[in-house]
Parts: sequence; structure tokens; C-alpha cells
Amino acid sequence: MSRDEMRSLKAKRDEELRIEKMNRCVQMIYSQAVGIAKTSTNTSYSLDIDPQQTRKMMHMNHPPNSEYQFYKDNMTEILSGLQDLFPGCIVKLAKMCTGNDRKRYDISTMDEKMLPFINLQNAFECIVVDWS
Repeated sequence: MSRDEMRSLKAKRDEELRIEKMNRCVQMIYSQAVGIAKTSTNTSYSLDIDPQQTRKMMHMNHPPNSEYQFYKDNMTEILSGLQDLFPGCIVKLAKMCTGNDRKRYDISTMDEKMLPFINLQNAFECIVVDWS
């Protein structure tokens, strides 16, 4: 094995692991969205991108922020993978908040007149798959 090949082994392995982990994320979201579609009348699925939530969902023992950061760093590819699996569906990263009625609202599509009534400190990001 050449010197250059030896030098690139770690980077190559790290990239293989990143792609493997990203594929697990996409597969998990796919399975859960399909499960919702099979068992309920809901027409969307959302996964909160939150340090504690993503750690639990991925069954990881890493520090919470590492999973959160993984999602943030790889979001474009995760969304692209999901869009390939859900053609014709809306797949996006949304900034959400929970209203007093306990329903979730997408802040990005909300009328600007409503924003003063929203506690933006409680906003969170989530991946949304919508098949409505």
C-alpha cells in the first residue's frame, strides 16, 4: 500500500462511516413515516431535530449534541435521500412551535401578524414528510 493510500485511509473510513450513519437516519425516518401512513389517517410525519430527541431516536450513547450536530451537518443529504424515497411528497426542514392548543405550527408559513403571539424561544426544527 502506498504512502498516499496510507495517509488517506482514515479520511476514507470516516466518510464511509458518515454515509452509513446518514443512510441509517434516512431509513429510520422512512420507516417511521411509512408506519404512520399505514396505521393512522395522518398525512404527515415529523422528526424533531433536538439534541435529546435525536439521541433517543438513533439509540446512540454519544453526547446529545453530537447527534444534533450530525443532523445539522448532513441535513442537505438527509433531505435529498428522503426526497428520493418519497417522490411527490413534501420533504423539508421546518421551524415549528407548539401553540396553546398543543398543535404544531410551521413558523415559516405562518402569517407575520401571528408571530408576536408565538413564543419563539420554544421553537424547534424538524424534518417533515407531508403526503397530503
